[in-house]
Amino acid sequence: MIEAPDAWELWQLFDLARLAGVRSVDSMAQWFGKTPEQVDEAAYRLGLDVSMECQDLLWCDECATWRTELNESGRCKVCNERAKTERERQWIAELFEAMPPDARKPYELRDSRRGMARRVEGRPRLVVPEGASSHERAVLEAVHLAEIEGWEFRAAKREYDAVKQLLHRLRVTMGIAPRGKREAS
Repeated sequence: MIEAPDAWELWQLFDLARLAGVRSVDSMAQWFGKTPEQVDEAAYRLGLDVSMECQDLLWCDECATWRTELNESGRCKVCNERAKTERERQWIAELFEAMPPDARKPYELRDSRRGMARRVEGRPRLVVPEGASSHERAVLEAVHLAEIEGWEFRAAKREYDAVKQLLHRLRVTMGIAPRGKREAS
């Protein structure tokens, strides 16, 4: 057994066996509060292969989900799209306030029904074969989380594109160029 000061608790050893090959050594070290060397040594002593079988996942604090990649600020691409959409919505709200009510009415009616024609494909489902080991299940869960991220990104991107198009139409209606300057009439 592993001895102090590198002592491991039983739950950590079970998780190490389950996550070896699913998470990188660095992310497991962070998860367990150990150094990468300690994780490597414990995996070696348990006879585990820590080479990656699927893409490593990283934790996004903003959406509290495992993601395939994060930017420098620790935000995933889904959160980035949602933040961009929110900024565009704020600009739309400012433009709506500046518009006279009669110019606003067509947008309120038409855009309330927009986006209903096309649906986003169904959310990916996790399918685990009967009798799968906990390690096989962990690999399938990691692949599933990557598929979910792709699905959420496509949905967020579609919403962003719709909001961006509405903002463009509002600016054209008001005669405002994208940079905020008046267009020549």
